[in-house]
Amino acid sequence: MVLAAGKTEMQKILEEAIKNQLIGFKIHQEDSLRKSTYWSTPETSIESKVAEIGSTLLYKEIASIKASVKNISKKKENEPELIKRHTNTLLYPFSVHGVVLIKESENGVAKWGSGTMIAPSFVLTAAHNVFDEQKPTRERYPYIRFIPGANEDKAPFGEIEVEDIFAPEEYINYKAGEGDIDSHDYALLILKTPIGKFTGYLGVDAVAAEQKKLLEWREMYVVGYPQVELKEENKFHFEQWEEKERNFEFDEKNGMIQYQSNAYPGLDGSGVFYKKNRDVSYIVGVYIRNNGDVGKICWITKEKIISLDRGISKQKV
Repeated sequence: MVLAAGKTEMQKILEEAIKNQLIGFKIHQEDSLRKSTYWSTPETSIESKVAEIGSTLLYKEIASIKASVKNISKKKENEPELIKRHTNTLLYPFSVHGVVLIKESENGVAKWGSGTMIAPSFVLTAAHNVFDEQKPTRERYPYIRFIPGANEDKAPFGEIEVEDIFAPEEYINYKAGEGDIDSHDYALLILKTPIGKFTGYLGVDAVAAEQKKLLEWREMYVVGYPQVELKEENKFHFEQWEEKERNFEFDEKNGMIQYQSNAYPGLDGSGVFYKKNRDVSYIVGVYIRNNGDVGKICWITKEKIISLDRGISKQKV
């Protein structure tokens, strides 16, 4: 793992706090089969927090991070619908999903993907959402925000600035080959504000790659922010949609998952998870791209969580 360079003293202090928090993740279960973290429902009244920090989104010029001709309001004939739109994103667990917003330059066009809260200050997303393709080392975009629970033109929890990013060294330094770059296409955003105390967050069920049988029978969900049409001219709005699927294929050799997907732009970085019950969900991967009508998911295995822990513990302050 690599951490963005150029730290101030305050950032170094924050880095150490983050390191301690991640290494000390509240583990729900850990054995030879998996490493699972705890989830959390909101600690305080969401309504009171929204009244305090909620805002209106004013973006008029915006594009999805990966362009595509598909649009949720313009489907091909007989194309399957996304199963459900969540209109009350103040309600847990819909509040844990949000928009990852980036700009490539100060005056650049805003672009968006999706992400999911997995701790009070941590968001899991696709690495390509927040890094450019510069060589020999990919660089993070200078402007990155996370908008949990984005709904139409509202940011109910505000736009949260990203303090730093952890991502696999294989992705940052082009050490992964073309054939396996997708399996390293994930990133952990560290927010300046621990908004997860108010939105809640999902647990992570990091299953050992050879134990895919523990997940194969699960019904999985993909929740994110696909592209929608403008309701009014020059006024963009976000909609949170959920897709459900049983037929996921787990590739333990390459650490990937795939399934038949609608593959709308904007879904990149969406959390892929299963629901244990109404209040408990576990994220198992990150939607990263589509290949035709096949959705590609970076599987967050136990091996990757261990690698993440080790990478952060090696950082010096």
